[in-house]
This record gives sequence, structure tokens and C-alpha cells, in this order.
Amino acid sequence: MSDGADRNFGDDALARVVPALDLAPTGGATAAANLPVRHALRTTVDIALPDRGRFRQHLEQRLARATGTQLALLYVEVDRDGAGETRAAPLDRVVASRIAHALRNDDLVGRLGAGQFACVLGGVPSRLALDWVARRLRAALEAPLQLGPQREALRAHIGIAVCPRDGATASVLLKHADEATFRARAHGAGHAFFDPRLDP
Repeated sequence: MSDGADRNFGDDALARVVPALDLAPTGGATAAANLPVRHALRTTVDIALPDRGRFRQHLEQRLARATGTQLALLYVEVDRDGAGETRAAPLDRVVASRIAHALRNDDLVGRLGAGQFACVLGGVPSRLALDWVARRLRAALEAPLQLGPQREALRAHIGIAVCPRDGATASVLLKHADEATFRARAHGAGHAFFDPRLDP
């Protein structure tokens, strides 16, 4: 699948919650984040995602093909408040489904571990657009969830690293995005961009 910028985030048939990266958000990123999250109405389907090893291989391949273009890596950690081990796997399936349906078909999504996911976005035009996408992705992940008889509360933390500015290899990008996620969690910011002054 292509990494080009011509493939936009759709918003059709209740299947998408992230608008096109190449469109300026009306009213700013904050207003966009407050739009209704219609994805919460979709039925969750099982999504087969690459594990950490395969995701890293796919990321390295995309980096090798991305000469002259900008890629963004989003490291996503989801807290599953009160969820025991028996509900951890079903919750991760819900999270995987929500992430996959929130992004474009040619964006790369992987499951790195329990409650840990990563996304690679190609054709990223600006920091504002990434801020917008992160806010909408968090809104999708934190939408109300009823799993069986119990209502679950999910909290998403997202760290963002951009190639080539924040690194040009898979290991460096993953490390820097992970560090940004840690800072986002620690400061209660929801999401954060890697900053070498704050993430030594």
C-alpha cells in the first residue's frame, strides 16, 4: 500500500473519526477534538495487527521507502481502569479495532504489548495536523465502552515522533515516541510530541 499523502482519512458510513490530514481543522484542533465520536456506534470487529517484531520490520521498510517524505510514529498506551486479566484481551481487541477504523487504510498499526500500540502515518503536512489527529484518536479510544455487563473506562496516552526530525531509524523513533508517551502520561496531557530538551 502507498505511503503517499493523496490517501485521506475518510468520514464515511460511520467508519472514520479522523479527518483528512491535508485539510485545515475548522475552528482549530481543540474544536475538532470535540466533534461527536460516531465510531463509538460501530460494532467492534477482530483486527489482526502485527506484533512488535513484525511492526518494526514494516516500519523499517517504510522508512527505507520514505526518502524525502515525512513519517510520523504515534506510540499509544491505553489504561484499562479496573480491567482484570480476563477482560484484558477483549479490551485490546476493542482498542485495535478503534485505532484501525480511525486511520487510513494504508496507515500502519501494530500491537506492541498489552495495552500498547503504535501507528505510522505517511504524508504528514504539519504539527497542527498531527495534534488534531492525536486528539481525535484519543477521543475514539476513550469513547464509552460496554463490554458484557460491565462498563469500561479507557484512558489513552499518545507520544509522537516525526521522521526525519526525531530520528531516521525504527529503534530511535520507537524510543523517542515512547519517551513522549511517558511525559504525556506524567503530565496528564493526553498526548505529547518528542522534545529532546524534555525527553533526554
